[in-house]
Amino acid sequence: MAEADILYMVVKQFAEIDLHPDAVSNLEMGHIYEELIRVTARPGPTRRPASASRPVR
Repeated sequence: MAEADILYMVVKQFAEIDLHPDAVSNLEMGHIYEELIRVTARPGPTRRPASASRPVR
């Protein structure tokens, strides 16, 4: 993100979200966390998924 010059914009948008426990339940926070992990773990156009790598002999 830093290379694409969007890191500041992303951090700024996260700072504007109210994530206080009074506003977001534990269940909702769990869903948010799971979604962030899922989205950031997605292989990008330059990365191959681990399952696509060749076995070591």
